Amino acid sequence: MKINCLRPTALLFFTALSLRLSYAVEEPDSCAAAPNCVARNREECVPPATSCGVCLSGFISSESNSDGYGNTPCIAAESVELDDDNAIADLPIIDLDGIKSKGELSINEEEDLIEAVKNLCLGPGFAYLKNHGINEDLLSRAMGDLKDFFDLPLEQKQSSGWTDPAENSGYVRVGGEGLDEDNVAKGDPKESYDMNKRHMLKHPFWNTTSVVEYWEAIDSVKEKVLLLLTKAMQLWIPGGDALPDDFLISKHKEQWNTLRLLNYIPLSKEQLYRCGPHTDYGTFTLIYQDEVGGLEVFNRRIGRWQAVEHKDGTIVLNLADLLNRWTNGMFLSTVHRVVSKGQSESSCEKPRNSLVYFVNPDQSTLIDPKSILGEKSASRYPPITAGDYLVQRLTATFNLVEK
Repeated sequence: MKINCLRPTALLFFTALSLRLSYAVEEPDSCAAAPNCVARNREECVPPATSCGVCLSGFISSESNSDGYGNTPCIAAESVELDDDNAIADLPIIDLDGIKSKGELSINEEEDLIEAVKNLCLGPGFAYLKNHGINEDLLSRAMGDLKDFFDLPLEQKQSSGWTDPAENSGYVRVGGEGLDEDNVAKGDPKESYDMNKRHMLKHPFWNTTSVVEYWEAIDSVKEKVLLLLTKAMQLWIPGGDALPDDFLISKHKEQWNTLRLLNYIPLSKEQLYRCGPHTDYGTFTLIYQDEVGGLEVFNRRIGRWQAVEHKDGTIVLNLADLLNRWTNGMFLSTVHRVVSKGQSESSCEKPRNSLVYFVNPDQSTLIDPKSILGEKSASRYPPITAGDYLVQRLTATFNLVEK
């Protein structure tokens, strides 16, 4: 059987990417709100614009501004028939049982494990993690606590409202955040509760729930992923072979991470996005999602969205913006979204819940590609601290005006 798909444009994509890696790009203030443009198959932001530039050669978009600028991902300009089996490759599955603990964590360099990590970093930027060590009972209890909170009266939830991007903790009402980067003001049809560890341990609702236990469990997964990503840098980033094994772990000591509890409200069949297309801002993200579905990743090489379905016994890993900057664009953060799964299906009438753990470097960590590539290398990104970058991106996407 044949299906219509979009023409693979890997050669065009990597040619454009290599050109961008060959010279340094200055990032003026007007572009501070612009997202990762290469992941969207777009030219970099150029002042006085505040969004990405036009689509790269071979790609098009129906949702750009009159001058061609915008943030919506650009799809391939031409279509071709592909067999079902090779239209889109499955997301890699990384078995964390391949990382053994002997005093200090050390990687058991099995061929399958390293190949899966390579597919993650140089491919879709998304993967499933199995044998992660978080038991199903804890996941069920944490999801139960999530539902208990969102069932509270709105006034009670808003008493702990999100107000400060530096703190990044508190309740966010429906529509309070807009991740459709070409239409931030519209807001997403979801509510959330974000918390750093300090906030969680002080808050009278959360500090007595299983969310505290979940934080510790998911943070242990973080340590293993940091080791894997450091190994990936050592193997596939120019200059990375000189990095110490604890390069990333040593820069993620403060637990300046964010746990986000998400409740996507039921949609009408006319609505598409539950969460607009975006990349995450930190180093990487760990996601536990329910079975409702709707998470999709943008396969930029062929310009098509790919479902990230719930898989029993796994959590989802996706790479984020600061890792993209650290590796000079080699490990790209990947655009993803949440949609109603089938406009004619009842799934859009169901709420959707997930536990999302955003892993960030310590606030004062300087994110500079030259720290890996060497001082004489050409860097696409100017140095910026992790704290400053996250505040910039959060400020650009939150709508704090009460409705």
